[in-house]
Amino acid sequence: MTKLNFADRYAQASLSPGGALIASRQAPADRILKGITVPRIFDLVQLYFGQPDLDLAWLRDEFIQEDAAFSLVNNQRECIVLATTMLEAQVAEGDSHTLLALITTSVSGKRGAAESDWLLDQAKTKFLEEAVAARLPENIEPNLKLANAHPKLSEELAASPVNDWPSLLGNLGKVRTEASEASKAIATQTSTALGAIREQLKYMREETQMLWWLFGEHSRTFNRPFSSYSSGAAAVVAAVDLGDLTTASVLGPVAAPAMLERVLRLTNMEVDRKYSLADVLDGIEPNELRTLKSFGDQPPRIFPVMTAIKKAQDGPGAWHGAFEKLTGIKATTEFAPLELATQIYYEHLLGQLT
Repeated sequence: MTKLNFADRYAQASLSPGGALIASRQAPADRILKGITVPRIFDLVQLYFGQPDLDLAWLRDEFIQEDAAFSLVNNQRECIVLATTMLEAQVAEGDSHTLLALITTSVSGKRGAAESDWLLDQAKTKFLEEAVAARLPENIEPNLKLANAHPKLSEELAASPVNDWPSLLGNLGKVRTEASEASKAIATQTSTALGAIREQLKYMREETQMLWWLFGEHSRTFNRPFSSYSSGAAAVVAAVDLGDLTTASVLGPVAAPAMLERVLRLTNMEVDRKYSLADVLDGIEPNELRTLKSFGDQPPRIFPVMTAIKKAQDGPGAWHGAFEKLTGIKATTEFAPLELATQIYYEHLLGQLT
């Protein structure tokens, strides 16, 4: 487990608690991280971004064990520092839920953190590192290695006196043991090699499917050429398509934004032009929106655009107010097409993972 550095994080937030108080935060934080669940990761992420009205009774109950005066009301800024420090540990460990949730909740930089913007930068860097590392092929040893448990067994068998049955039975036991150990070693090494090959084949299949999708220039969901869509609509459909094609990797290929950009160029995309989320989704038929996978049962602030897709199924314009209330983001927020596609893709990955 990554060591938590509360003293530095308190100092960065211009808080000056005593040493005893800082020490009292260590054990509860360690307990939380040891048994942390996805819903609690999402709570910490939303706390980091300053989400009001969170039910953090579980957080209070942990810290109150070491500090009876701990309060979510009086310690609001400190709670954000605590959340930041614990999320920092999760980021350092490369936890996929934490990395994706921090990225999606930032809404392509349109929502800022309450404290410590550096954590989001760390998460983005770690995300790329983990995405690259996940696709590195595991070394496969082609040669089987067998340990010789009884190196002089052949000599002992040759030297065994004629009709010395006790000696012969002892040597036969050694033969049986050596054969059993050899079989186990072969099975273990073969299983390890096949497991590595299987993982590589899964990634190769994922990449092949993505390349055929790019080559075909058609949406998998609606079987329509991407050139028939507006840039905004293509961003939505392409992101969901690519998310569905990400079947092996958790964080997707590093080149995912480049793939999405290539699809969007089929629509004569204007690179510098931005579209409001409301205009994009209201321009897509509600029946088509209902076909798209939206993961709408997840926390709206963690999945803002997926929430918008789910709400937009009610009809053009009817969803704007409810969306803003749920996510804290205005329906008129503008995105460049690639920005929107990448945001939806990462939300899709997190939805699949969750």
